[in-house]
Amino acid sequence: TGSLNDTWTWNGTTWTQLSPTTSPPARDLASMAYDPATAKLTLFGGSGHSGSLSDTWTWNGTTWSQLSPTTSPPARDGASEFTAGNSYTLSVAATNANGTGGATNSNSFVIPTAPTAAPSGIGQSAGSTTAIITWVDVPASHDGGTAITSYTAEVLSGTTVVATTSVAPGIQIAAISSLTNGTTYTMKIAAVNGVGTGPFATSAPVVPSAIPDAPTNVTASPQSNGSVNLTWTAPSANGSSITSYTISLVQGTGASGFPITTNTAATSYSIAASEFTAGNSYTLSVAATNANGTGGATNSNSFVIPTPPPPPAPPQPGCSSTGVGSANFPGGYWLATANGAVYSCGDAPFYGSLVTLGITPSKPIVGIAATPDNKGYWLVASDGGLFAFGDAKFYGSMGGKPLNEPVVGMTATPQGGYYEVASDGGLFAFGPGASFCGSMGGKPLNEPVVGMAETPAGGYYEVASDGGLFAFGPGTPFLGSMGGKPLNEPVVGMAVDPTGGYYEVASDGGIFSFGTAFHGSTGCLSLNQPIVAMVVSPDTTTVGTGTACGFTTPQSPGGYRFVASDGGVFSFGNAVFAGSLGGLGVTDVVGIAGS
Repeated sequence: TGSLNDTWTWNGTTWTQLSPTTSPPARDLASMAYDPATAKLTLFGGSGHSGSLSDTWTWNGTTWSQLSPTTSPPARDGASEFTAGNSYTLSVAATNANGTGGATNSNSFVIPTAPTAAPSGIGQSAGSTTAIITWVDVPASHDGGTAITSYTAEVLSGTTVVATTSVAPGIQIAAISSLTNGTTYTMKIAAVNGVGTGPFATSAPVVPSAIPDAPTNVTASPQSNGSVNLTWTAPSANGSSITSYTISLVQGTGASGFPITTNTAATSYSIAASEFTAGNSYTLSVAATNANGTGGATNSNSFVIPTPPPPPAPPQPGCSSTGVGSANFPGGYWLATANGAVYSCGDAPFYGSLVTLGITPSKPIVGIAATPDNKGYWLVASDGGLFAFGDAKFYGSMGGKPLNEPVVGMTATPQGGYYEVASDGGLFAFGPGASFCGSMGGKPLNEPVVGMAETPAGGYYEVASDGGLFAFGPGTPFLGSMGGKPLNEPVVGMAVDPTGGYYEVASDGGIFSFGTAFHGSTGCLSLNQPIVAMVVSPDTTTVGTGTACGFTTPQSPGGYRFVASDGGVFSFGNAVFAGSLGGLGVTDVVGIAGS
């Protein structure tokens, strides 16, 4: 078990172990005697951890006290009659009453010591939380005169011993674990025999280390050009600097060039678009590498490589006349067709369409509405699907949701939101300013709803094909309708006048005004194709009197225009004519929007 420093007393019958607050260091082969003058035991020398000792201690029955005499014998261990390491020969002679006879010599002998040489050939290495020392055993010629029984290995941080271990002779390697990766240590090794511990040999410094931990926060960001920017947070290097990262493909097809070795400790990497296939979904992983190897990998988020936009579609036909804007408003508007084409007339900019995007709607487009600032527009399909262009924002739609009847139209709010309306009167509100105030959904109708219009105060109207009108919410007074009255052709839409009141329009271009001025109609004309929608002019300047279909139109503010399915546009009041698609072969116009 090695040297000891425990204290025991004997009372003539029993040994009792004591626990004094101070004790001499562990040792063996010490000399000890009782001093009757002081009634104390005196202890001197012995073999300790670092070799022979020369310290003096006294025991008063309770406490050990170390003395510091001005002069002390040389350090020694073993019986006081001999000096460790010296060679001796003894003789023995017998004595009786007549005297002492002749002596006979013993063999020569040497008093053993602790090993006299340190191990040689020191080598050192380190693993994860482990330091390893190797050596060549002390030869028998330096074993101190008695066989070496073990080797003691120590690990030091600076000058502090932090761990020890013992191994048998012949092993010539010792590993001590539970150390801290990244900390510098030295190791010592010494031979031990029955007398004590020999001199230590010291290793070169070692630093335990391991493979790095896995990175965190691995984030993949696909770019519009098809490349991918990958970023992550560096992990613990576990005592050995990170030299590189490995980027691997975890999921996805159509990729090439993986795995990628970055050859740098940087925590970001850009991967070229050529390594991926547009439209495919991918997941990547990142693992760190140091001198010990490559650590665990962490997956990125899944991502999809953007599909580049299709080449521009052939130009759509424009309006047949440019037209001129009024003094207060530009003379421009948009016409929409069932397949998602949008035509810009007059000063209205073109912001895109489903046709130019190469998109075929699953259900036909049934309406168009402009944003409040006329810098964008929405298209709505009969399944409630909605498509935004320009500064129009997408706030949701009925696309992909169950409908009792198809959507037939939409209108925008002054705040930039919008409504969708179905033929059964069901009303669906989305975005700023769009509040559900009620609808005809689930209520009996004589004829289906064909359109709607919002009021500046936040309410709205629904109109049916028989001219029946239904008001909901604030600022929606009922001022009359064509419901229950004879019509030459069914009503197809309506619009709210910004000065108050509203209009209904029939498929023959008949206009019915309620609470606002009549500016004319095409009810008396022969049309190539039926009227499908109308829009009012935001210009509230007053126009002079006129005639339309035999009626005198009064001097009054405002105006409106409506459009036929062949794209023919008809303007009245101060609504500027800015061109049309009439005569260009278009047959499926479904709506009009703009100023």
